[in-house]
Formats: sequence, structure tokens, C-alpha cells
Amino acid sequence: MEQMENQKKEQLRNIVRMYESEITTLISQKYSVDTKDLVVLINDESGIYLSKEEKDTLCTLVLNNENGYMYLVSAKYNEEENTLSDFRSDVIA
Repeated sequence: MEQMENQKKEQLRNIVRMYESEITTLISQKYSVDTKDLVVLINDESGIYLSKEEKDTLCTLVLNNENGYMYLVSAKYNEEENTLSDFRSDVIA
């Protein structure tokens, strides 16, 4: 069971790595910040997770090293195709 959970977490990390540029570009354009200041929390234990409220939604935390803001980026996750779409973001801290 734990091995399956770890495999799932690694699968989610890999998909976020594939979309890291899109994630940071979304935040950069929406909030007028520089992408070089943004860090996607891929390796943080709670930095990537599947939403409990919204079905098939992957959530990713992004930190702005310049101003200290934390952003939440969510996207529709297609597990079969291993793709993300319909990105949204909000400032959460």
C-alpha cells in the first residue's frame, strides 16, 4: 500500500515537472512577477496533491522568493493521458 502511494506521489511530481514552465508562466502573467523568482514546490511533502474537493484536480504550491507570496495552481488532471489542462491560480499567503 505504501509503495503504491509513493509511486502515485512520484507520478504526480513527474507530471508537475513536465508542466513547470506553464505553471510559472501562468503566475508570472497573472500577477506580474518574474518567473525566475518562482519555485514550484515539487519535492515538498505537501507541495503537490490531488484535491479532495474537486474531482480530477491536481494542486501545486509555488513560492515567490522575491516577495514571499505563496500561490496555489490547480489544473484538471487526466490520469490516463498523464496530462494537465485548465490551469487556475490564486494567492494563498
